[in-house]
Amino acid sequence: IIGAGWAGIGAARHIHDNNKKMKFRILEAKDYIGGRSRTVKMTDGTSVELGSHCVHGIVQNPIFTIVEDIGLSYVKDKETVNIYTTDPEFGGNGPDNAAGTVPYSQAKEMRNRYWSGRGQFRDYECKKRKKSANDDDFARESLRDVADRYLRKQKELTDSDRRFFELLFHTHVVADYASDPSDLSAKYWEYGNWTEGEDVYLTTYPDGGFSAAVDAYAAPIMSKIDLNSAVSSIDYDSSIISIQYKTNASSGDEEVVKELKARHVILTVPLGVLKSRAITFNPPLPTEKQNAINELGNGSLTKCILRWDDLDMFWPKDTEWLLKIANTTDEQNRWTEFFNPYGVNGGRPILVGFVAGSESARVEELADEEITDEVLASLRSMFGNVVPPPKEVIVSRWGRDEYSRGAYSYYKVGSSPRSRCELGKCLQQRLYFAGEATDVDNPQTVHGALASGQRCAYEIIHG
Repeated sequence: IIGAGWAGIGAARHIHDNNKKMKFRILEAKDYIGGRSRTVKMTDGTSVELGSHCVHGIVQNPIFTIVEDIGLSYVKDKETVNIYTTDPEFGGNGPDNAAGTVPYSQAKEMRNRYWSGRGQFRDYECKKRKKSANDDDFARESLRDVADRYLRKQKELTDSDRRFFELLFHTHVVADYASDPSDLSAKYWEYGNWTEGEDVYLTTYPDGGFSAAVDAYAAPIMSKIDLNSAVSSIDYDSSIISIQYKTNASSGDEEVVKELKARHVILTVPLGVLKSRAITFNPPLPTEKQNAINELGNGSLTKCILRWDDLDMFWPKDTEWLLKIANTTDEQNRWTEFFNPYGVNGGRPILVGFVAGSESARVEELADEEITDEVLASLRSMFGNVVPPPKEVIVSRWGRDEYSRGAYSYYKVGSSPRSRCELGKCLQQRLYFAGEATDVDNPQTVHGALASGQRCAYEIIHG
């Protein structure tokens, strides 16, 4: 099994639990397990989520089942939101050069008017998808194309209305799918058989979170995992597969090339790693498989996690999400969305800023100090002069991580569910592919990754 993220651990646990006689090893390039689910500690001991953010839809969700079986604590998403703006149409400025907040009634009215109300954007784009189900031209359109067409039909749309729409568009699309809307397939962007129910946040205080979940779930098979072992080639031309890998991949020590042989291989590396061709295959991957890799989009999402001292807290502690309406639509994806984990981290003053898509790629090229300056400028435009410099900053850079090369997959223009199915197909009954990008029902999610690994293990056990 190549990769000890949720897909790889899921495959290993399925084998361990259902076929005690089957021998297996897991090769993991990093020096920890969990992949893009990683809980890290700040210098004051507070734990924060560097990757996976929440459990999406807890009804019949295997990750939520694991969380409950392990006994980890969690908090249900309260969906509390404050929206900040300097636009006089939505409340104007507050004291100390702070932005005003949009009254709840006005925010609800604007949401219904341009987003979720009958005949508005969500209704408009859903009807467009159904009407154009067999339209090849529509398959080549992006969600941005559809949104722009909708906006042109709004004859009474003001500049303020447009900025509010872009806030909603960013919150529900860009941040969720880690992609620019101009890259998202209008036809398939939200395709899936998603788990239902509430979202929950894992409590990271004192030692919880996603890393605690994956560590506990992997405990029975930890002795089977080789860390710092980066696979460089897979030769599956004969019934016995040869895997070349480098040890000490993440440790900084001198690398040593080793070989492992197996009758079956489950490859669970992220889509970005497949796109980079960091692993060579013999024979080369079939055209259909490589086309699927090329067709799917590889999303990018960056977190900037900032910690202050207790007395420096300047935001409402009981509000989960702090959003900003940017002064121009082009700036809406630039540090305008912040999560407040106060309720899950033991009451520590921490904010988590998000950027996604091309903005994430731009940000990850900057130094931490430059990113911090951008984030503070945005926060001060929201809260005014009371925002002090943070005591500590951590920036996730999944796009620059050579063993991740991105956040999670999305339906790029030109891709389809067939792309995920093709990516997940086994080759020659011995080389299997897993990971969230191969899961049609719940792509982009932790439980989608877990299910894909379990699927591959089941296929190997039962032939």
